[in-house]
Amino acid sequence: MKTLDLELLRSLVAIDEQDSFAGAAVQLGKTQSAVTQQMQRLEDQIGHALFEKQGRSKRLTPHGQKLLEYARHLLAINDDALRSLQQGSLEGVLRIGAPHDVADNLLPTLLAQVARVSPLLQLDIHVGRSPFLMESLKRGEIDMSISNRNDPGLDGVVLRTSPTVWLCSANYVHDRSKPVPLILVEGPSVYHRLAREALDAAGIRNRVIAVSACFSGGWIEPLSDDHTLVMTAADATHTSYGCGRLSELTFFGRAMWSEQLRETHSFERAFAAAVPLIKKREEEAGKDDGFSNPQIRVGEKIRPVLRALEARLEKPAP
Repeated sequence: MKTLDLELLRSLVAIDEQDSFAGAAVQLGKTQSAVTQQMQRLEDQIGHALFEKQGRSKRLTPHGQKLLEYARHLLAINDDALRSLQQGSLEGVLRIGAPHDVADNLLPTLLAQVARVSPLLQLDIHVGRSPFLMESLKRGEIDMSISNRNDPGLDGVVLRTSPTVWLCSANYVHDRSKPVPLILVEGPSVYHRLAREALDAAGIRNRVIAVSACFSGGWIEPLSDDHTLVMTAADATHTSYGCGRLSELTFFGRAMWSEQLRETHSFERAFAAAVPLIKKREEEAGKDDGFSNPQIRVGEKIRPVLRALEARLEKPAP
């Protein structure tokens, strides 16, 4: 009976993971033609076609899907055996960092593999934001980290790729005459830069950005420009109040979005009215690290756009 070539099976798995021969070639460090030849050899081994054309791309045939399942099992056994024999019996503590968005899905599978190969190794998991985990890694506070950031100064491997998409309400209709409202995560994030670059490339200049999070004041300067209105729930040296899983809105979010913007169509007037309310409520709640001091920055070129929008919204319906 013939023996399947594990190198060919690894290429088959890479094609499925990357969803293309070209992507698999990059992952494996081969040329696309070399990967194609490998699949031809694999088809000769099993006596069935593994791929069929679907438009301009190729997809796995039923035989290809079945072989893919076996390939994953065979490669897992092979890789586990090599790791176990090469590494020996690892002991001690391995400190691993993981962002929140992978701690519940990607991390358990990786931890199971580590536990199977090195059962005496104690795993210490640190969950947090990618930029902060990378800093912890450089300071030696953790040994390795899963991250969405690539650092040329550190060794790493690609675990998976994920698309970056825009999310909006099902009822949202983009009107180029109006500013684009954005909600961003708090703290440093690669997605802030990606969002700005994408909006600039699309010619969408006017933006209204609100960062209603515990630590938000540091984003006034990075996000400000002449075409943008930026509001943050706190200044750079204080936290906002009302964060938590049980809170629908921070004090800033409640005063600004739920209350004052129901009274006026002006962001600046609503902000001015919201600030004293926020201060009063923080004092009543016993906030002990000082007033959050919400911030606003209005670009000169977006101000007339907002005033025109305000005037249009305040016109009585015919």
